[in-house]
Amino acid sequence: YIGGGAFFARWEDSMAEKKPKATAEIDLGEGYKIVCEASGKQIIVDEPVSFGGTDLGMNPLEVLLSGLGACKCVIAKMLAKKKRLQLDYLSIECTGTFDPEKKVGLSDIETVFHIKSPASDEELEKFMELVDNNCPVNDTIKNSPSLSHRLQRV
Repeated sequence: YIGGGAFFARWEDSMAEKKPKATAEIDLGEGYKIVCEASGKQIIVDEPVSFGGTDLGMNPLEVLLSGLGACKCVIAKMLAKKKRLQLDYLSIECTGTFDPEKKVGLSDIETVFHIKSPASDEELEKFMELVDNNCPVNDTIKNSPSLSHRLQRV
């Protein structure tokens, strides 16, 4: 982890000032269309038609994997700039292993960094570790937070 200092100070300060919050509201009619909102922005989450959905958006596990990949992309870009590591192309692919006979959620997540760079494989391996160690979504998944729920009648 390389937090602190001028590099992450602005980002850490903005995150410390608020608790990240998102809402998900499902259409209780046909299908499983869900409107998710955070910071005034919306995405549609759904299930495929084969599962009774309308296939208007990614399913919740795909959203989780996309969030992980997106967070790693942001951190990678920040760190590449800080470390003066030339990246000519970066795409991050996250794949989950889903075995419903073993557990309800994903049992394994693999991240593949698709990188074009003049850096050596050794430099890129160290860089990928640094990205993993500084990615808040990666940390949240790896070191599960406590989960709770409460009822609020409307």
